[in-house]
Amino acid sequence: MMLQGLFKIGTLSPVDEFSFSAQVDINESHPVFGGHFPERPILPGVCSIHLIKECVGMATGCEQRYVSIIQCKFTGMVDPGLNNRLTVRFAIKQENGITGVNGTIVNGVNETGERVVLKIKASMAEVEV
Repeated sequence: MMLQGLFKIGTLSPVDEFSFSAQVDINESHPVFGGHFPERPILPGVCSIHLIKECVGMATGCEQRYVSIIQCKFTGMVDPGLNNRLTVRFAIKQENGITGVNGTIVNGVNETGERVVLKIKASMAEVEV
């Protein structure tokens, strides 16, 4: 898989019954950054969306797939050369085989507090094998 080795989910902790927080390290030497972009590596948005899916899969104990992305807003860039540690926070609600997800990715802190780089609302379902 092309994204293998791009990130490592170090910890995934429950905040409460339906909310979780994960610490994720980005591998700044991963080949994806050679094309996005050679002079200034930026984590591709699709990789951030994939990261949310992987964290939800860890929290639910099964591989997930997106059913729909209701809302997705990129509010900042992730430059792994400046800060390769991300915090992924999300809440889930499972109903009728669908997992509703409301999540954010935070990359460091700025002068006004946390620097949110992604906000997403989506529906996921377990991958059937």
